Amino acid sequence: MRLYYQITTQDPVIISQSNATTNNHNTCDFIPGSAILGALAAKLYPELAEDQSKSWNIFHTGTVQFGPCYPLVGREVALPIPASWHIEKGKLAFENAKLNEQTINVPSVFYDRGETQYKQLRGGFITSKGVEAQVKMGQVTKTAINNKLGIVEQGQLYSYSYIEQAQTFVGWIEAPESYKSLIENALRQVTRIGRAKNTEFGRVAVTPITGKTKPPQSLQSQLVLWCAADCEFLDEFGNSSLSPSGKMIDSELDEVTLNKDQSYIRSHTIARFNQKRQSFDSQTQVISKGSVLVFDLNGQTLSQTILNKIAADGIGINKQFGQGWVMVNPSWYDAEQLTPSQLYSPLDVEPQKLAADCGEGESTLLAWINEHQAAEQSKTSAKQDALKLLRKVEKAYDSARGFNNIGKHLQAGPSSNQWSRIYELVKADVENWNALAFKGEHCICKAKNDEFGWGIEWQGQTGYTNFAAAMDAALTNESTAVMRLFLEQLCRYDPSTYNGLKSFKAYLSTQPQGGN
Repeated sequence: MRLYYQITTQDPVIISQSNATTNNHNTCDFIPGSAILGALAAKLYPELAEDQSKSWNIFHTGTVQFGPCYPLVGREVALPIPASWHIEKGKLAFENAKLNEQTINVPSVFYDRGETQYKQLRGGFITSKGVEAQVKMGQVTKTAINNKLGIVEQGQLYSYSYIEQAQTFVGWIEAPESYKSLIENALRQVTRIGRAKNTEFGRVAVTPITGKTKPPQSLQSQLVLWCAADCEFLDEFGNSSLSPSGKMIDSELDEVTLNKDQSYIRSHTIARFNQKRQSFDSQTQVISKGSVLVFDLNGQTLSQTILNKIAADGIGINKQFGQGWVMVNPSWYDAEQLTPSQLYSPLDVEPQKLAADCGEGESTLLAWINEHQAAEQSKTSAKQDALKLLRKVEKAYDSARGFNNIGKHLQAGPSSNQWSRIYELVKADVENWNALAFKGEHCICKAKNDEFGWGIEWQGQTGYTNFAAAMDAALTNESTAVMRLFLEQLCRYDPSTYNGLKSFKAYLSTQPQGGN
């Protein structure tokens, strides 16, 4: 049976793409099944010390499969973008986080477009309705300390990239019924994953949920496998294979052959660390997640039982690490022009409900959870509103500088010090901060006698406006919480200068576009 769970990052989480990295660690934009396997092993090995056969079955025989954790969008799990999707060069694959309807999929369309050049969509996650799942990433640079001298170790500078906190992912574990309660209890105890768990990284919260999917549909002449996770195959000689045969997928697929013209296969090399030998195993090649494998049936008819088996059991080897998960015959494969309606049968999830007869203690816990979730939603909403204000300020500085043809060596618009005066009012919880900032003859943001600051003008949509009037209209009804976040970020820069505005715009370009 398949157990679903959601994992929320409470701290930044570091999941290195390669354990062999020695300097700058590139982090995965998802949580692989191997990370959950390791976290559960750390919990269960001591508990099962007297019954080592059970720990062996769970972690070493492949009886239990640990699927990857992908971002949650609403109540749907986003999946890796298919490698067969292409977009015309120079155009964006997503507009306001929605799939561009000019994205194409069918190989014949791709090759028949004449001189038009297309680029492959590589990386990222998408929902069945064409919504892009944006995983927020960050990077930090650290240095090692000499334990004997207590000073910085020479030549020991390194960087970590990480998944930012307050993001939710969903994963699954395929396990026999007899292990269900044991694994569920261990999941609830997982509090840290990834690298650098002894510092400020790695804290997570794991919650069991329920998930449901629809059975795969059948195609008349082809079998299409969309790799939702990495897939690994070995040929008859024990070597890695990137062109699997029908028998490698299922023993009953004798006549099925791989259509290399319509398949889109990307690969990468991995070398797993062998704990017993304390060294890395030989490198192997695996088919990367997002790849599309198209098989010609050659007259063979596939029963719904086989399709269900492939969807449930996966394909290839090392499925205990989360490899081999595929979506069978997705709806988007039949479409020449992709439309963000129903691209595939989604994996819908919802939190597990408490029993109707729960006691007083559970009711108190549920109330606390609801209160905590409401607070988190309020924080997220405030961050989005603050980001919207920052983009309005960016546009205002751009308009003022461009309309007045201000040179790079000159300032245009209010300086960082002028914004700081408003920030001091907001931090002090002054109730009438808006009136003190924008109203009256002695207000802070006075256009008079400040020709190139608050008083700088440009042509707006309804006529001439100046910086003071534009900001008064934009900030009037904002709450104190939003203003604090807005001014805290804005006061890190001085957008009145050319270089300060450039740095400010570079910062905004790294933020999610949902704040527009």
